[in-house]
Amino acid sequence: MAFVAATRIYWLEVWPFLRAEMREWRSRAEAIPDETLRRVALEAQHVKRGNLEGAVAFATLAGCEHRLRSARAMAAYEAAFDYLDCLCEMPNADPLANGRQLSQALIVAVQPDREHEDYYAHHSTSKDGGYLRALVDACQTTLSSMPAYSAVGEALVRVSSRIASYQSFNHGDARGSHDAFARWALSETVHHQRRRGGPELQWWEVGAAGGSSLAAFALIAAAADPRTGYAHAEAIDAAYFPWIGAVNSLLDSFVDQQEDNAPGQHRLLDYYASSEQATERLELITKQAMLRAQGLKPRHGHALILTAMTSFYLSCPEARALDLDRVRKGLRKSVGVLGTPTMLIMRARRVASAIVTDNRRRSSTGHITSPVAAQEQSPQL
Repeated sequence: MAFVAATRIYWLEVWPFLRAEMREWRSRAEAIPDETLRRVALEAQHVKRGNLEGAVAFATLAGCEHRLRSARAMAAYEAAFDYLDCLCEMPNADPLANGRQLSQALIVAVQPDREHEDYYAHHSTSKDGGYLRALVDACQTTLSSMPAYSAVGEALVRVSSRIASYQSFNHGDARGSHDAFARWALSETVHHQRRRGGPELQWWEVGAAGGSSLAAFALIAAAADPRTGYAHAEAIDAAYFPWIGAVNSLLDSFVDQQEDNAPGQHRLLDYYASSEQATERLELITKQAMLRAQGLKPRHGHALILTAMTSFYLSCPEARALDLDRVRKGLRKSVGVLGTPTMLIMRARRVASAIVTDNRRRSSTGHITSPVAAQEQSPQL
């Protein structure tokens, strides 16, 4: 029943709203004066649209009164996250300082009373026509109207600060070293063990969790509920960092491993001794993540999100191209009975997207492209 209710809310309410929001943000991106920043913004919206769809799925956890407002904040936050991620990957004389300063936008975005900073201070250009500031403003304005923002605000800043650190360190320094990432992740691991204990995680697994934006969306959804208190916000943060966040980042690394094999690319999977070890750890972390998701309110809500997220990754074309049968079977067992229907929906969604893409291509070029090829070339919706 929870699955059916969430599906109805998403497709009938949240999804149409997201489409309207993305039309607005695309229009803003197209107006960016600098050619490079314009290309990066549009590319981030197109290639990473699946991230946006996943972000606003958290709006299904919010009450109907504030649901669409929470979806607006989620979409703006994820659009900023994806845009900044692409900017941080660009060559820079001081990538650590550049990544740190750019990512301040995410920290400012979750503090309605905070003033803007010079986000592009270390970047080669800043002529974005106010695009990044507009995304930050959308988050600030929406969060300021949420009935329980005061309860989740501290946790939201903590989540955004971790993301900013991850974005700063994960792409390496000017020498190609990731030593700063290792030092930061080790520090976070020690802090996590002292504060919360529980099963031990490797330092790079905790570091990976710091780069996930899922906790921010869960907290934004909680801010829409006037009954949310400080204790619930802390419980959400404890479930998503590091457990659910680690599943998110590690699965992303699994399906992107072919792309990340390029020289100089940093892969989280490289820290494992073998692919077998990586698979075993991912299964264990997913089980722990599901246990913690099931303990959060609303009942079944966060477990549904976790299940949908794993299904999204395992249904993508990249996952089918890799030998991930063991990962797929292990994660299905970890997430439980909902793994089957969510996987079917994700696959159906991808096939539908492929058909639409194929029809558009045929109508514009007169050529016929196979649905399989179209699916491979379409964005991860």
